Amino acid sequence: MRAGRQSAAAGRRTTAGPADRRPYAMVAGLVVSFAFFTLLGVTIISTLGLPQDILR
Repeated sequence: MRAGRQSAAAGRRTTAGPADRRPYAMVAGLVVSFAFFTLLGVTIISTLGLPQDILR
């Protein structure tokens, strides 16, 4: 009886909905935004002629 319920529940779900992709989209957004702002900061520091260790 228990195995029948699990197979029925597994058969209902065939495609991944937007809620299933949301955690991956959040992580991808964080990675992309971190990379963008890091590269932007390096570019600004280099353009101003400041030493690279100024933020440490």
